[in-house]
Amino acid sequence: MGAAKYTISHRKTLVERLEGFEQRRFGTRLSGFLYDTFIAGWRAGLLRAFLFSLLALVVNVAIYAWLFATHNSAKSNNTTIMTGSCRMIRGANTGIHVALNAVSTMILGASTYAMQGMTAPTRKEVDAAHLQGRWVEIGTSSVRNLFYVRRMNTCIWGFFNAVFFTTTQANQYAVAAVDQSYFRNTCSFDVRNASAVVNLLQDVRDVSKSAEFVRMEPLECMQIYTSGFMQLYGDVVVVSSRSDVDSPIIWTRYPQRSLGTPQMATHPDPFHWVCHDLLGSDSRICSLDISLDYFNSGGNWTVYHNPVDYCMARVIPDTCQLQFNEFLMLAVVIFSAIKVIIVGYLALSRPADRFLRTLGDAIASFLEKEDPTTKHMCLVSSVQVRKHGFQTPFEPQAFTGRRPRWLNCANSTEFFSTIGVSAMYIVVISIALFFAVDRANGTAFSNALGVPDIQSLSAFKRDDVGSSGIVPTLLMANIPQVGFSILYVVYTNLWQKMMVAQEFDGFTQAKKGLRVSVRPRGKQRATRFFTLPARYALPLMTCSTALHWLCSQSLFMVRIDGVNAHREVDTMDRIVRLGYSATGVVALIGVSAGMMVVTVCVGVFRRMRTELGETSMSVVISAACHVARNEPEPWLQEVQWGDVTSDAEDRASTEHSVRHCAFTTLRTEVPRKEHLYR
Repeated sequence: MGAAKYTISHRKTLVERLEGFEQRRFGTRLSGFLYDTFIAGWRAGLLRAFLFSLLALVVNVAIYAWLFATHNSAKSNNTTIMTGSCRMIRGANTGIHVALNAVSTMILGASTYAMQGMTAPTRKEVDAAHLQGRWVEIGTSSVRNLFYVRRMNTCIWGFFNAVFFTTTQANQYAVAAVDQSYFRNTCSFDVRNASAVVNLLQDVRDVSKSAEFVRMEPLECMQIYTSGFMQLYGDVVVVSSRSDVDSPIIWTRYPQRSLGTPQMATHPDPFHWVCHDLLGSDSRICSLDISLDYFNSGGNWTVYHNPVDYCMARVIPDTCQLQFNEFLMLAVVIFSAIKVIIVGYLALSRPADRFLRTLGDAIASFLEKEDPTTKHMCLVSSVQVRKHGFQTPFEPQAFTGRRPRWLNCANSTEFFSTIGVSAMYIVVISIALFFAVDRANGTAFSNALGVPDIQSLSAFKRDDVGSSGIVPTLLMANIPQVGFSILYVVYTNLWQKMMVAQEFDGFTQAKKGLRVSVRPRGKQRATRFFTLPARYALPLMTCSTALHWLCSQSLFMVRIDGVNAHREVDTMDRIVRLGYSATGVVALIGVSAGMMVVTVCVGVFRRMRTELGETSMSVVISAACHVARNEPEPWLQEVQWGDVTSDAEDRASTEHSVRHCAFTTLRTEVPRKEHLYR
């Protein structure tokens, strides 16, 4: 009885039939070119990446040109875009940073797609590597791609987050303690060297200006004047219940600063006058928590030993500014232009080599042209290849039936290295949080995301409100963005390897068409991604965007301008500092820990059905593509991986004969436990 003959036919796709008709009728292949370029395959995705990068560049150039033309400042490279209430400005600033981080994430995804596609190995490179006893990885980012993309996108991400910032105005204010008789006394009083105090004392009892002041009870007054930078209120008159004083004016001070270097008659603690009697010789800095604890414990608030009955505070509209730095905006435009040029070059170039960008590309290539260097290695695992190489022939391997965890399919060393990097970053952030809480005098969590607090400032250089001070501070605030870009890259690479393993594992369950990055033929499938499907890529990019945005709201530049009684900026009372938000740092730790926990759980608890290990390794893929039977064009058919030993061979063999596993278009079975395979 002769060997069975198999005839497998498939209908050509609509595009193939249309292209064939066009070539026969007109001698051209325009329809195929348009389909490959604009609709399906890697090149269509690359064109979309190029168009998106070009759109981002056009938007960046338009914004830069508009800002430079309408808001250019001849005196400074820091230009004001908008002035208004601090709530409105903070909302605008938050919206801008959310949008910028979303755009940065999409640009990162587009450029990663482009670079992964072009840095994928060709079949020629794979064959050369195998001849030298080396291997390459299929469907994941190469080391060269990782380092290149990381540097470029880190620069763009950092500059994007540093371009726009806010400037807040904090009010200098006069403080006067008076007794209750002051409002009934029409005499004038001499207050030396303090015209602002004189104006305050006159205005507070002027009936025509009563609308400028608001009465506060002691608790509310303490809360307002220990809550940070003075923005909504200014001068304050503290009314004492004492009546046995020599003069109705008990004590005065101006200017009471919340910024800058301590001035004469100004204590370095901006809230010292509130807590002077509470702290005594205590070296702690006055804070809202300290004052409230004292008040809630039954104590009565006194200012320099004068019991407070109520306060009269001057209401002042808060003012903030949204600004941008021209140098940093120009840097964004330059880096965006470089990226467009690179992606555009990749989109226009048409290399003749056959790239193996996806697992399907590699399987199709090795089925079409077998690689002799990996013959008789069908069950040799990636661990064995890493340990012993593959230039020396392997003995037949016994199938054990074990189901390895996902982490073994991504190289356990690389898996735990990724988790280690993530854990180390969490530890570093946690240590920074500890010092932030320790130095904040109990008020570490009082400020919201991105909102400056007087107790949460750090200086690494002298205050300079020009570009020489602002640019280094902005860049320093965005240094952690580098770490989160690294986290995105290592997590992406790890998940890519696990997805390749999952895709390979799917071929053990049922026949499927090969997912290829070029125009599909026969039963092949088109792909809109290389390795990470949207259900994995989108959450990963969302987490990355959240981390970058939270980072920009947790560590940020703070610029505060002190405003005197004449509503003029005091040039001696301006600061540029690093601000931090403990709440934002906790959120950063939470998102980072969440990513790590999900990855660990998936890697540890999910299992595969093959024992091959890293199925992204070119040697492992090649070894699985040695067809044992006569199959016409299997790379164009739906294929399945499994035991392909034929029935005739099975009947003619002994129980412990050597069997074979491979991809095939024909019938397969699950590899037999304890049997030998080669």
